[in-house]
Amino acid sequence: MATYLQEHLQLAHDLWKKLLDSSDNAIDATCGNGKDSLFLASTLSTGLMFCYDIQKKAIENTHKLLKEHAVDLNKITFINSSHETFSEIPNCVPIKLITYNLGYLPGSDKSITTMKESTVNSIHKGLNLIVEGGALSITTYSGHLEGEKEQLEIFSLLDHLDKTQFVISVYQWPKAKAPCLIWIKKTK
Repeated sequence: MATYLQEHLQLAHDLWKKLLDSSDNAIDATCGNGKDSLFLASTLSTGLMFCYDIQKKAIENTHKLLKEHAVDLNKITFINSSHETFSEIPNCVPIKLITYNLGYLPGSDKSITTMKESTVNSIHKGLNLIVEGGALSITTYSGHLEGEKEQLEIFSLLDHLDKTQFVISVYQWPKAKAPCLIWIKKTK
């Protein structure tokens, strides 16, 4: 499993790096322990970043990691809330990328997970929030019950997206319960 996870994360990072310019703005919808936020911060030297997580511990972990790596915290907004609303994002800020690394906070209580309803609501809002040429990057984990339900719900959402507005790529390793990377790019 660790090899699949690392491959998914590396692939996600490669896609983000290809998509983003240093002045773009991004949302880490599930900042967890901050590793994805750190990668994004190193890519977005002048852009803004919004880091969401429902767990205060995740926000603290991310803040600490970014501070340890001397990231300019003035360009980062930490939001201890569900990614479901994105209400803290000003309308005038063009968002190029929204990332989701679903599941639970590594090293924490595994009973606290992302949930299919709030995740699907967030994805719907995110698709409207990103600019043309922007993308959503969603890593799912079907190795636990809620993660399996969440992935099925996301696949159902994908079936109903307007294919003239979005290009969808799904990277699924051929192993049961392996992580899955979903890449949705907005064309119009």
